Amino acid sequence: MSEKDPIMPILMSDGEDSPSKEGFVLSNRSIKAMKDIHPDLRKVVELAITLTTHDFVITQGRRTIQQQREYVNEGKSQTMHSRHLVGCAVDYVDYPEFSYDLKTMGVIAQAFKEAAKQLNIPIHWGGDWKHFVDSSHIELDSDKYPD
Repeated sequence: MSEKDPIMPILMSDGEDSPSKEGFVLSNRSIKAMKDIHPDLRKVVELAITLTTHDFVITQGRRTIQQQREYVNEGKSQTMHSRHLVGCAVDYVDYPEFSYDLKTMGVIAQAFKEAAKQLNIPIHWGGDWKHFVDSSHIELDSDKYPD
């Protein structure tokens, strides 16, 4: 457990904690950031934390129009049509490093992809994009989950 970001375990339906084989659970910060995201995306995140071999923190979920406008103006986003605006995207970072190292982010993304596969919930990782690589971004597929 980190002193900076105390953790709160995810509870299974039978009431037992569900830490990953590595012992990772979603932090309070992650749970707060996931407020108002799509329930299927929440399921993917909750399973991914149990599958990952490297801990992560969800840094952002749903955004307001004003937040998105600021990100576009700062060059952190290229669109005002972000999936964050409808709760269909989350951003994450490796923990405890907060390095955004592409290799580490890819390892974590594999846990998201495996979780999505197990749940039959299609997602996209921003690290796979060619036009604007966004290695901290996971979003629900827009064909199955339109805005």
